[in-house]
Amino acid sequence: MAQEQGLPATGNRKRRNALSAIVAVFVLGLAAWGAWWWLDGRWHEGTDDAYVGGNIVQITPQAPGTVVAVRADDTDFVKAGEELVRLDRADAKVALEQAEAQLARTVRQVRTYYATDAQLAATAAQRESDLAKARQDLVRREAAAPSGAVSREEIDHARDAIASAQAALDAARLELDKTLVRAPFAGVVLRKDAEVGEIV
Repeated sequence: MAQEQGLPATGNRKRRNALSAIVAVFVLGLAAWGAWWWLDGRWHEGTDDAYVGGNIVQITPQAPGTVVAVRADDTDFVKAGEELVRLDRADAKVALEQAEAQLARTVRQVRTYYATDAQLAATAAQRESDLAKARQDLVRREAAAPSGAVSREEIDHARDAIASAQAALDAARLELDKTLVRAPFAGVVLRKDAEVGEIV
C-alpha cells in the first residue's frame, strides 16, 4: 500500500519537473529574444508592403551582342563603371575584322586615287610643255616668214599644232579636276610605312 501511495507522488514530481523545464525554456527564449531586440532588433524597420524610392536607370548597350554573363540583379546597388552584363566578344571581333578590312580597301582605293591623280598631273604638265613648244615653234616660223624661209602653210600647221596642244591641255586639266572632285576620301591620311591609313 505504501508503494501505491508513492507512485502518484513520483508522477507528480516528474510532471512538475517537465513543466518547470518547459517554463524555463520559454523564459530563456523570451529573455534571449528581448536581449536581441534591445541590442539589435529595435534598430531595423520591417514591413510587408514597402516601396523603395530610388532612381531607375535604363541600361542600353553601346553595341549589340549575345549576353554571356549578368553581373548585377534587380535592386542591386551598382557604381558607375561597374560591369553589369558581359557580351560575347566574338561578335565584336568579327565586326572589328570587317571594319579593318573595309579600312584596308578604302586605303587601297585612296592610294589608287593618288596614283591616278599624280599620273594625270604629269600628263597635264606634259601637255603644258607641248603647248609651250608649239608656241615657240610658231614664233620662230613667224620670224622666219618675212625672209621666205618658211611657207604660209607651215605657219598654219604651227597654229593648228598650238590649237591641238591647247585642246589636249584643257582635256588633261578637266580630267584632273574631275578626279580631284570625285575622290571621296579627303579625310584619309596615308603613311608611307603602313599598310592602312588613319582617318582624321
